[in-house]
Formats: sequence, C-alpha cells, structure tokens
Amino acid sequence: MMPRARYIAIGFLVIFVLLRWYKTPRQQTTTDFGPLEAFNSTLGFQRIFAINLPARTDRRDVLTLAAALTGLNISFVDGVAGADVADSVLPGNGKTPMGFTVGNKGSWRAHMNVLQRIVQENITTALILEDDADWDIRIKSQMRVFAAAARPFTQPVSPSSSAKTPGWQPPSEATLADLYRHSSPNSEAVIDIPISRVVTMDLPNPHLSPYGDDWDLLWLGHCGTDFPEERRATDRSDDRWKPPPLRVTIPDDPTVPLSKYLVPHPFALGDSLGKQTFTGSDDEDNHEWVDGEGPRRSKRYAQHTRVVHAPRKAVCTQAYAVSQRGARRLLWRFGVGMGLTAGWDLVLSDWCDGVYASPSLSSLYGNHRRRGEGEELKAREGDGGSDDEEVDGDGRPPVCVTVQPPLFSHHFGRGKGSDISAAGGGFWKKKGEMTPYIRLSVRLNLGRLVNGMEPREQWDD
Repeated sequence: MMPRARYIAIGFLVIFVLLRWYKTPRQQTTTDFGPLEAFNSTLGFQRIFAINLPARTDRRDVLTLAAALTGLNISFVDGVAGADVADSVLPGNGKTPMGFTVGNKGSWRAHMNVLQRIVQENITTALILEDDADWDIRIKSQMRVFAAAARPFTQPVSPSSSAKTPGWQPPSEATLADLYRHSSPNSEAVIDIPISRVVTMDLPNPHLSPYGDDWDLLWLGHCGTDFPEERRATDRSDDRWKPPPLRVTIPDDPTVPLSKYLVPHPFALGDSLGKQTFTGSDDEDNHEWVDGEGPRRSKRYAQHTRVVHAPRKAVCTQAYAVSQRGARRLLWRFGVGMGLTAGWDLVLSDWCDGVYASPSLSSLYGNHRRRGEGEELKAREGDGGSDDEEVDGDGRPPVCVTVQPPLFSHHFGRGKGSDISAAGGGFWKKKGEMTPYIRLSVRLNLGRLVNGMEPREQWDD
C-alpha cells in the first residue's frame, strides 16, 4: 500500500502541472473571437427562413437534413412560380421590364413574401436562404467570427478625433466605418484592420443582434462581389453614400480554400479576393501593395484570408440577413414604391451600392446608375408629379456588409445544373457535385454525417 506521503506528493504534482498549464499563454485562434449568440440554432438571428417551391420536395428533404446535422432551426417559406405572378402586381407601372424573365418574377415575389412576413411578425432580424444554399459544417464558429468583424460597420461608436476630417463633425451614431469614410482623402486608399485588433477596440455591446445595432442587410451568400472603390484625393469627404473603404481581415482562417479555388462558378474567373491573394514563396511579404493599371494599386492577401467589407456589385442571393428596418425599407422600395429594372439580386445590389440615392445627391451618382435605373427615375421625376417624389430617394444610405469568400454558396447537384443561371452558365460537371468556396460542405457530407463518419473536405492545401 502506497504511503500517505506519496499520495500527497502526487496530488501536489498534479495541481502544480494544472496551474502551470492554465497560466501558460496559448495561441489565440480566430474561433476565439465573437459573441456566443452566433452559436445558437438560428446563428444569432431571431429566425432563419428558406424559400422553397412546394414541388421541390427533394430540396426540402436535403435542406432539412443539412440543418439538423449542423444544429440549425430553419422555417420554410413557399416559393412562387413566375407564371403565377401577374404583371399588374409588379411595383411601379405594372409593366414587365425589358429582360425581366418569368423566373425573375417568381423569385422577386418569393423574396417579397418573406420580407412581408418579417415585417408583419415584427421579427427583429432574420436570415433568408435559397433552397440550394450550402454551408460549411463549421458555420457556427464562422458566424461568430463574422459577428465580431461586422461590428466596425454596424455598431455606433464614440467619434474618434484621429479619424476626423476638418470641418466635418461625426454624428452621434457614426460607426468606425463612417469615421474612416470621412477621414482625410490623402490617407491610405484602403484601410485594413485585422480581426485581432477589432476585438481589442472599445466598441459598445450591441442590443439588436450580435452583428450590431445599425444595419440593414448582411450579404452572407453570393456568387461574387467586388471591394468598394478605392478612395481618391478628389473624393468628397462628406459623401455619405459612398461605401466605406474599410476592410476587416480574418487571416489564417482554416475554412477558407486556397485562392485557386475561389471562383463563383465553375467556368467563371476568380473573384476579387482570389485575384488579390498572394501566391509567392513563404519568405516574401504577404501583405504588400502591387502596381495596377495607371495610378491604381491592389492589395495582396495571404492564403486562407477572409475579408469583411461593404459590398459592391454583388451577385446572387443564396443567403442574406435583414434587420426589421432593412426589411421595411426593402419591402417599400421593391414591393410598393419603385418599378423593377432587373432580377432581385441585381436590384438588391444596386440598393446596397447607393444607386437609389436621394434626388438631392443624384448628381453624385451619375456614373453609378446601371441597368436602366437612371431612365426609370428620369421618367418618374418628369411625369410622376408630386405624389411620386418621395419614392425617388432612400433618405439615408443603407448599411450593407458582406464577406469574401462567402459563408453560404450554391450547391451544384450531381447530374444536373443549378436552377439559377448566372455568369459561367451556373452549371457544373454532370458526373459530380460541388459547392464553390465551401471546404467542409454539409451537403457533400450528408451521407457520412448521417452514418456517423468523419466528413471530407472538397480541397486540401
């Protein structure tokens, strides 16, 4: 029998080792950042909705399994067949715009129905998915990090004198992105802040959602988006409609594929982040500026970097979140107030880009209007009379935030093309299936997860 003194000595040794382990600094990973609310079954939103045509029971089955296997609670909303949408219910003049397809009509009405429900039930925040959306098995930890990275765009802060422009007084609700938007035009064209620095900033805790208190739309799933235009010395410092140049970087993200896999469609060119990813040897600078056309330059990012920023020319709506304020603004503009000029994702992109600026600021956006919107406004301003005056402007810029690579993406099924056509054909090889951007796809691992097997990545390093 072991003497009592030996028991005591072993006990002290165990306590000493545990104390040493606890006090030893350990490397912090990106999964340590962000609020815990993003870990719940609705990813920190009040609800998650998925749009699904009742006839597509196959997609509902798959989405139900995918949600269950990743701990998500999804409510289905019936999609709408375009043939069932009469021209008379379209906003504006009730006429089908040129190039506006039957599929566009069904998609538009389905998204309006979801927004209508969010407004009617006074839902604070909601995530809206299309039924062919896919995501990484680690979506909850990804959303936790995104929530921390989004706050500089969505959470009002106390004005910082270091970011002020002479003659411009930041409003009390200014965000960090607002302060950088109005900083001196002679400063850097692009401001990069790593997520590790963001979490050390003294940002007020949000009350609306873990993603912040002042936002309209979070564009979480897309087919590609561009970075906001770089700031120039000639830019107006008081132009609040210009998307802020701020970018929050998430380096060493193990859920981000190599840059060669960052393509929105199988036959499309790499997206803007893929084009700006550094691919040199390990002993070179991974974050340097490189020469571009004329005076413009591009930033190169290290492999496995995710970037959160304001969207520009975003395409596709696999997943986006709206606040109650955002839902009301979108339902008004695209359900009631203004005629449609393109498909839902394109007008949503225009809205975030500031195309529907207030008439008093419209002269600043002559080069930003596209897809016939300028002609639409001109016609309404000329003949619509005073009753139509208020529909021309949004009053304040929408607060939109996106992320590259996206956290949700289209799934291209085995032996069939996507129902959504896009650049590159929206089509994948007939003998396989894949999901752009997503390394540990839940859809590609359904069978393995259901049977208790380890999931497989689409690509390795």
